[in-house]
Amino acid sequence: MRNFIFLCFALCLGFSTLGQSQQIDQLIEDAIKKHDAGDYEAAIKLYDDALKLEPKNTRALAEKGFSLYRAGDFKACVKTCESAIKTAPKNSRYIMSYVTLGNALDALQEPQQSLKVYNRGLKVAPDFYLLHFNKSITYFGLKEYAKSLESAELGSQYNRSHASSVNVMATLLNGENRRIPALLTTMYFLVLEPSGDRANGNFDLMKELLGANVEKKGNQINITIPSGDESSKRDDFSSVDLIFSLTIATIGTKKEDKDKNEVELFQDRISLLIASLTTNVDKKKGYYWESLAPYFVALENAGHLRAFCYWVNQPANKTYIADWLKENEQKVATFREWHEAYEW
Repeated sequence: MRNFIFLCFALCLGFSTLGQSQQIDQLIEDAIKKHDAGDYEAAIKLYDDALKLEPKNTRALAEKGFSLYRAGDFKACVKTCESAIKTAPKNSRYIMSYVTLGNALDALQEPQQSLKVYNRGLKVAPDFYLLHFNKSITYFGLKEYAKSLESAELGSQYNRSHASSVNVMATLLNGENRRIPALLTTMYFLVLEPSGDRANGNFDLMKELLGANVEKKGNQINITIPSGDESSKRDDFSSVDLIFSLTIATIGTKKEDKDKNEVELFQDRISLLIASLTTNVDKKKGYYWESLAPYFVALENAGHLRAFCYWVNQPANKTYIADWLKENEQKVATFREWHEAYEW
């Protein structure tokens, strides 16, 4: 009889626990919908209802922290995210709590504390790209540009589709006057994101970098020879910069160039750049020599240079570019498939 009563009690307790768990899950799902609709106050209330049933529910705490951040309540966000992390300090499933916490501390003008949080998170998930990217943004705000670039590079390395990391890299490389790495980076950004305000900015920078070191005055062409002081830095592209500057000046001046459009001339320039990269790609060391340089060499070898050139020139907003992309949808799709399958 006692065993029967105990079994009935255990079953009732089990059903009660299961029912409460389902109720919590439903409250969290409803809260997420409210958050996604921009109703952060309603979302926070639903998370609080879930936390009344289970105060240490990591998912509810983590999601509530994000809603508090979006609502602009940064102090409450910090407290909630710390609680979420405390309940599951080594669970990479909730790694976004470190990102949210770091962002909130940044918003509270506590960048050093923010960096400490990102580093704590990286001990749990060393390859989580958003932690590296947000470190980059914090370092950028502190004007520690070398550290910002290093973190952005790691963000891109761990997620090759993360355009925001690449965007930061392009900005910083251009600021350091590292022309070739900056050019490769802007072109890669436009592969990832060929439209929008950021694309327009990178497109303008790409054109500026292509024309750097070369000045045309009538029939006279003046070439500024790069100083070559890049040899003391990571990724020495000084020899490529020199050769590219000397050869690019001839593009558009030949008789056969007369009937070419801007994208075709752009392709000629990029082909010259890739030829210079090909000569050294197996010998040089550094982040850009070992990642973006091989990517563009492989791109041309795979026969996708024409599709790439039209794709990244979309910000020019020219009818003939849109027409070419529409008429060559299969070539563009094949290029995109190649890009997605590329092994870094």
